[in-house]
Amino acid sequence: MRLAETVGDEAYETLIISLVLLEAILGGMGRFEDAERISERAVALSQQRGDQLHLMGAVNNRRAVRIARHDVAGAIEDQQTVMRMGRELGMLIAEYFGDYEIALLLYQRGDLEAAAQHVRRAMAFEDRHPDVVGSTLVATMILAPHPSLRRRRGGGAEHASPDRGRRADLTLG
Repeated sequence: MRLAETVGDEAYETLIISLVLLEAILGGMGRFEDAERISERAVALSQQRGDQLHLMGAVNNRRAVRIARHDVAGAIEDQQTVMRMGRELGMLIAEYFGDYEIALLLYQRGDLEAAAQHVRRAMAFEDRHPDVVGSTLVATMILAPHPSLRRRRGGGAEHASPDRGRRADLTLG
């Protein structure tokens, strides 16, 4: 990173990628002060350059800092920003994982109804874009450990099939 800073404009890409990755690493290590400082720098630098792609990564990776600060509203706002930027850049997967992350944040906050709405959106995305999500049905998997978000039609036991085509019995509470 230091070398990229000394090189200047020619090393912008190396510098911004280093900052975005370091932001995620420091957040994962629980070094939130350092992660926040790096995040501010990555966001400012990418905004100065009009670099939406790396700005999207920096805003996304800020989640760990927001959560450490108990700023759930800020974390949700960041995810919504990432989703919007993903749409603008044509990166469909940002929409999917944004809804997934928002659902988890809302669930952890205890807002089950709002969380269920985002799970539904992510599940609908899985059905519309199997080519994007592949065989990993993350939204469906959210339901497995959270019985308060799922129920089977007819009042029976909860059930979720890993097969996209066989989720007909699954509804959200």
